[in-house]
Amino acid sequence: MNISTLVWMVPLAAILELGFRYPHIPHPVSLVGNMLDALESRLRPLAVKLGGKSGSTLANGEFRAGFLALIAAVLASWIAVSLLGRLPFFGMWILLFLCYAGLALGHLLRVGRKALDALEKGNIEEGRLRVSHLVSRDLREADTRDIYRALAESLAENFNDAFIAPLFWLCLCGPAGLWVYKTVSTADSMWGYRTPRWEYFGKTAARADDVLAFIPARLSALLLWLTAYGMGGSTRTELWPGWRILRAQARSMSSPNAGWPMAVAAWMHGAVMGGATVYHGKVVDKPLLGPSPLALDDASWTPGKIRGLMFHLFVAGLVGMILALCILIAALWL
Repeated sequence: MNISTLVWMVPLAAILELGFRYPHIPHPVSLVGNMLDALESRLRPLAVKLGGKSGSTLANGEFRAGFLALIAAVLASWIAVSLLGRLPFFGMWILLFLCYAGLALGHLLRVGRKALDALEKGNIEEGRLRVSHLVSRDLREADTRDIYRALAESLAENFNDAFIAPLFWLCLCGPAGLWVYKTVSTADSMWGYRTPRWEYFGKTAARADDVLAFIPARLSALLLWLTAYGMGGSTRTELWPGWRILRAQARSMSSPNAGWPMAVAAWMHGAVMGGATVYHGKVVDKPLLGPSPLALDDASWTPGKIRGLMFHLFVAGLVGMILALCILIAALWL
């Protein structure tokens, strides 16, 4: 796709996604999920022929089967989007729809707002259910404070996964590039677990997602830092510790990318992320992100702080879209 087309398609898709809810039709991500399920069911049985349960990762049959499944999914997504874009008359509109469906900041904020509204009204179980749709952790025994923290962490982390990373690959490689990223991200969310079932099969998907989100995650942190200083009382910029400390905190996370936007959000809104978290029935002590709880009167996430965070994400997303548009226009002129 040429740059002149992206110049109008990128901002229009972002504006549509922020302003309009997705219609009641199957979402492309669900179709990608169905494709991944089908590939996994067909390729996993080949693990024995591909090497069995060897101790070496590269020689492991499940690892090889997962690698082949991910390559097949990526190729299928790239070819499907490219062919749909070539349809006479309808092709360009289909690509616009796919861009609109692939950028999910508006959806993220709407889901977050509904969860927060339920919690504020005292509907703890409804709020717990809505937040559980955003996170992979177990919230069945979580109290209200932990649910608020889980919501804030998910909003900050998914700012990159749902918007900045798809926008980055859309601008760099067009709609097909966006959906290659979405395919890898979906595969990681389905397969990328360190459990006996997925440890080897999902390893390629997890590593590919880390690579594709590496630059966008750091851009997400930079955007959140830049926009915080233009929001006045909505953020706690006086707490900012500098990039050296933030980098150290972000790198303490098991994910090479998730900690970057989360750490900036924690510092800028004066509340701590991380700590004891339940995954698959086990308590995991995650590294703490943000200022020391001892340095604040209240280091927990409150409804007011979460609303401030959601507005911050909205502003940072708009700025990111404008910057992406400016870069595309500059590339068009060069």
